Amino acid sequence: MAQTSSLVEDDGDGCSDGAGKTLALDWLALSWANLLANRVARSRFDFRSEIMASKKSPRRWSQKVTESSNALDLKRGVFKLKDPKKIAMSLKRSAEQSHRRKSDPYRSAMSMLTFYINRAGKELSRTDRTRLDKAKDELRKAFDRSPGK
Repeated sequence: MAQTSSLVEDDGDGCSDGAGKTLALDWLALSWANLLANRVARSRFDFRSEIMASKKSPRRWSQKVTESSNALDLKRGVFKLKDPKKIAMSLKRSAEQSHRRKSDPYRSAMSMLTFYINRAGKELSRTDRTRLDKAKDELRKAFDRSPGK
C-alpha cells in the first residue's frame, strides 16, 4: 500500500489524534499572515507585477485586432501619408467601399484612425499626432460632421 502525505502528523504516540493537524494549520495560518503583512507593506504595483511576472503575459487584444481585423481594406501606409486630407479621403474611400463593416462609414473610418492613434500611444511623435488629429478634422469635413456629432 502506497503512503500518502497529509497535514496530519503523528505526534509520536502511534495514533493520529489531530494534534499534528492543528500544528500544521497553525503553521499555515502564520505563513499566510506573514505573506499578507509583507504584501500590504509593498505597493499594489509591486504585487501586480509579481503576479504578471509569474505568468506568461497574454497577447494584447489590440495586437490581435491589428493583425486580423478585416473590416476595412486600408491602403498600405495610409497613416504615414504627410497630407491629413489624403489620409481622410483614403479612410473615407475604404469605409464606403467595405461591405464587412458593422456601422456607418464615418464611424468605421473615425474608429480606425482613433484606434491607430491610441495604439501608437507614447511612441507617436508630436508632429505625427498633430497630423493625425488634423486628419480627424478632415474626415469630419469629408462626411459633413461637426466635432461633437
